[in-house]
Amino acid sequence: MKKVGKVLLMVFSLVIVSVINCGCVNGKLKEPTFSVDSLDFKGVNYDTTNLNVKLIIDNPNPIGVHVNKIVFDIYYIDNNGNPKYLGHGEKANIDIRSGKTTIDIPIALSNKELIKALENSKDNKITLEIDGSANVDLKITSIDVPFKTKQTVQLPENVVSYLETAKKMGIGFSIEDFKKPNVTVDDVEFEGISEDFKNTKLNVRLIVENPNPIDINLKDIAVHAYYYDKDGKHYFGSAKLHNTATIKGGISTPIYVDVNISNEDVVNAILSNKDSKKITVKIEGSIDIEGIKKYGISELKIPFENTKEIPITDNMIKMAETAKNKLGIGFTIKDFKKPNVTVDDVEFEGTDLENLYLNVKLIVDNPNPIDIDISKIKYYVYADNGEKFILSEKLLGEGEGENIHIYKATSTPIDTHVKLQNKKVIINLIRLAKNDKITLLIKGVAYIDEIKKFNIPPMNIPFEEKKNVSINELKEKFGIENNENKDSENNKINNVVINRIGENQQEEQPIQKPELKQLYITCYPNEIKVGDRVTIQVVDENGNPVEGATVIIDGTIRRTTDNNGVVYHTFKIGGTHTIKVEKDGCIKEISINVERLIEQVDIKNRVDNIINRVR
Repeated sequence: MKKVGKVLLMVFSLVIVSVINCGCVNGKLKEPTFSVDSLDFKGVNYDTTNLNVKLIIDNPNPIGVHVNKIVFDIYYIDNNGNPKYLGHGEKANIDIRSGKTTIDIPIALSNKELIKALENSKDNKITLEIDGSANVDLKITSIDVPFKTKQTVQLPENVVSYLETAKKMGIGFSIEDFKKPNVTVDDVEFEGISEDFKNTKLNVRLIVENPNPIDINLKDIAVHAYYYDKDGKHYFGSAKLHNTATIKGGISTPIYVDVNISNEDVVNAILSNKDSKKITVKIEGSIDIEGIKKYGISELKIPFENTKEIPITDNMIKMAETAKNKLGIGFTIKDFKKPNVTVDDVEFEGTDLENLYLNVKLIVDNPNPIDIDISKIKYYVYADNGEKFILSEKLLGEGEGENIHIYKATSTPIDTHVKLQNKKVIINLIRLAKNDKITLLIKGVAYIDEIKKFNIPPMNIPFEEKKNVSINELKEKFGIENNENKDSENNKINNVVINRIGENQQEEQPIQKPELKQLYITCYPNEIKVGDRVTIQVVDENGNPVEGATVIIDGTIRRTTDNNGVVYHTFKIGGTHTIKVEKDGCIKEISINVERLIEQVDIKNRVDNIINRVR
């Protein structure tokens, strides 16, 4: 048996040597060749797409060889002809026989890069390039055999569909792919228009377009609105929103911003553009977008600007005109009309020359749709009976009113009282009176307070007017009969006057016993502050209003109650004040407290200076 085994070994060795000598040149093995037979897509998942690379190894040697390792990279060719890396494949320890051998090498391609390849493709066809080498063991030595090939492949529909979906989900997205979002002003309109325009807003609709496959977060939105008229550009209002919205990838999202605007601006914008029936509105601002750390994208600010037109309806114009003319909305210094002061009526009051007063009723006409305040009215009363009336001193007295509130678009009566001072002048007036009337000249100034809201400065309104005043009542009080002739009348009046104010005063006429038993005074409101318009009512013991009662405030200011037993007064100084009421011999006096709210300003010198200039 041993002899047989030795024989067989010798025969096998001779065969091997013969094969080698017959198939090799100079006793060396030839290099195998490697080529790509096919590329087949086998499946797709979240991050990768599986590709099967089929290689054909052609071994020209009569014996098999061992391939230590095959490695290669796969690329796609972009539109510029440049290779872009897709993935890597390799396989080791492969025994191949003589001739052709086919092997499969699976490779995972990056979806991130494959999506880019799809974007560069035409009809979903891409050109792939494989560049690699194989390390072959040839017994005597090992060699690296390079191989390289290009193939155009059709991406399967399922792969294309998945990649498109993955793209929308942001797979494969990087900072190089980020496109700046766009913001446009889509529409502008008024919202919440009412009679007073107080709740009117400017609704601004923005469109934020996000061209990226990833979501973006809006951090801050700032909007500024302006409107135009014949005088140019005017500020309307602003708004700022924080952490407002998330804009999904690949879509355009509307964002609504309400800009608070004043009712004055709305009214002015409508009325200043009523002829064109449209308001040109400019919207400008910016949107701050949060940074996206995942992709290395920094925070950015996107400005926007656009001009839109808001149509004006006839009803809007009508509402705006009503709001301005009646409510004062939109009123400006250009619209202000100077108030007017006139003397409405003058009549005598009092029982004798020692206590003789003039009741001067003034009318303040305020043509504006806003309230005004008069800090003081100061006037003087002069005697004026024409050329025949020659006196060295014609001043009869002076009157004033203080802290008077005049409501918008009204004519307000103001009752004032003047204590007549120059008795000699009064006597001569009565003596020289024609047709039982005397002529008085009222001359003064009303001081209008500043209206800060409308930038209207303080102003002085002078007034001057002559009034014919009846003296019939004075005659009756002084016991003169009306049916006597004029000369006799004047003489009797003169005698009565002289006797009443002379040293040898005659006995007074008996005073009728008063019918009233008791007077009562009530003030409203109960708690009075400086600047309040106080209602003072006088009633009798039965609670009935007392008409014609004289109300004396702080001993100097006199008022006469109306048919409701009421007079009005505004206190300008805080502290304790006295109110005294007289009627038909009945007297009642009370004290009230006025809460001090503001500093009192002495304007006497300023008043006197202006009055002197008027005179």
